[in-house]
Amino acid sequence: MVIPVCTPLRKRFLIAISLSIFFGFVCAWLASGSNPGIWWSALMWAIVTNRLIIGMIVGLAWVYLRHPVLNFPIPAYIRGTCLGVFVSLSLASGTMITPIANQNPWNIFFATLIAGGIYGLIIDLAATKWGGEGKELLK
Repeated sequence: MVIPVCTPLRKRFLIAISLSIFFGFVCAWLASGSNPGIWWSALMWAIVTNRLIIGMIVGLAWVYLRHPVLNFPIPAYIRGTCLGVFVSLSLASGTMITPIANQNPWNIFFATLIAGGIYGLIIDLAATKWGGEGKELLK
């Protein structure tokens, strides 16, 4: 039996995925405050899946230490925040299609983007701290 070696790249990806699944359920729990019927619905799975995608993209973004076009350094906190907000755009735009009764859709839209940025920030900082980034992951 071969025991798989946890390379730094695998470690970074596993940290990012684990945190994103956790944040997906936290986000669903927060959304249940205004929508109690969310549990085990399509909306809950959309939220969890969206947050999982944030973790996957942040986990794989270890190669971007500099902006690919403008060539300025991109620290983990900026990279994670920007990726979290960008991935959250699809989930946030859904709030404008089917608004929740007695809720301002713009408030939910911006709350979704802010939460995505915060989750991306935390995921990238943790994955970078305990998993690494850049050429050190290729060892």
